[in-house]
Amino acid sequence: MGRLLEAGARGIGREISEARAETAAANARAERLVRELAKAREDLAKMRELVAGNERHRKGLEDRMSELGDNLSEIRGSLQVTYTGLHQLARECGVKSTIPVNPDEFSLTSSLAELATAMGEIPSKHMARIAEETSNGIYTGACHVLACVKLSRPELDLCEILDQGVASDTRKEVMEEVSDLGESVLPLFEE
Repeated sequence: MGRLLEAGARGIGREISEARAETAAANARAERLVRELAKAREDLAKMRELVAGNERHRKGLEDRMSELGDNLSEIRGSLQVTYTGLHQLARECGVKSTIPVNPDEFSLTSSLAELATAMGEIPSKHMARIAEETSNGIYTGACHVLACVKLSRPELDLCEILDQGVASDTRKEVMEEVSDLGESVLPLFEE
C-alpha cells in the first residue's frame, strides 16, 4: 500500500508538474496573445484614423473636382461666346472661317488662335481700303469742282489755270481763302 501510495504520489506529482508546465506555457501564450491583441487594437485605431483621414481627403478632392468642373464649364461657355462673337465680327470684316463641329475647349482654342491670326491682317486691309476710298473721294471732289468751274466759265482754259496755280507763290494764300468754301462743299461728298 505504501508503494502504491508512493507511486500514486509520484504520478500525481508528475501530473501536477506537467499541469504546472502546461499552465505556465498557457499563461505565456495568453500573455503573448494579450500583447498581440493590444498591438492589433492599436493598429486598428491607427487604421481607423487613416481611413477617416483618407475619407476627409477624398471628400475634399471631390469638392475641389466639383469646383473645377464648374469653372471648366464656365470657361467653356465663355470660350464659346467669345469665339462666336469673334467669328461673327470676322465674317463682317470679310474673314472666312468655320466653327468646328462639336467643339471642345481644345478645338475652340486652336480655332480661336487661327481666327485671331486672320483678323490680325484686317487693319492693314482696312487701311488700304480707306486710303483708296479717300483718294477716290479727293479725285471725285477735285473733278467736281473743276467741272463746276468749267460749267460756269466755259471760256477758261483749266489746264493753263492749273499750270499757273502750281507755280504761283500766292497759291497758299488762295488755298486758305477757299478752305471755308471747301468746308461748305464737303457735306456734298460725304453722302
